[in-house]
Amino acid sequence: MAEFDYVVRDLFLNHSGIIDIKEIGNIIKKYLEKKKYSVQEKEYTAKGKNLKYNLFNQKEVDDYYQNYMNIIITAGNMKEVKIKNKKLIEADLQIKIESWLEHDYEGGYEEKPLLKFFKTIYSRFVSDAASKHESNLKDDTYDLYNELKSYLNITKFQ
Repeated sequence: MAEFDYVVRDLFLNHSGIIDIKEIGNIIKKYLEKKKYSVQEKEYTAKGKNLKYNLFNQKEVDDYYQNYMNIIITAGNMKEVKIKNKKLIEADLQIKIESWLEHDYEGGYEEKPLLKFFKTIYSRFVSDAASKHESNLKDDTYDLYNELKSYLNITKFQ
């Protein structure tokens, strides 16, 4: 069975005001594609004035490690507004980002106990690969967070 190490938990970005929800989705998708994550739309729900959009992303780092990043976008109290012939949304927006690292995602070391034992010793005491991958994943997560934060702070629709 694979092991999971959370790298970033419950990283929230909140914003109230006029937003271009499609552009936010494009920023996220472009960033993840640039970083070579496979993007999977896990859930899209629009009920009344509320919206929930879940993007589940994964990236194979090597034969043993795999990165995951889950992004949940929720918008509440949505109202459609038109500015310069462009349809936008006024809403309370929340973006939640979590990321984790999976060890032995193919389960190759689980089949033989002796092999699992030596791999555990190697990964915990000899190799620093896990910490490097965790550091890279943390950087990816905070880079995306900062990019979204910059977009929301800079973009003012009038």
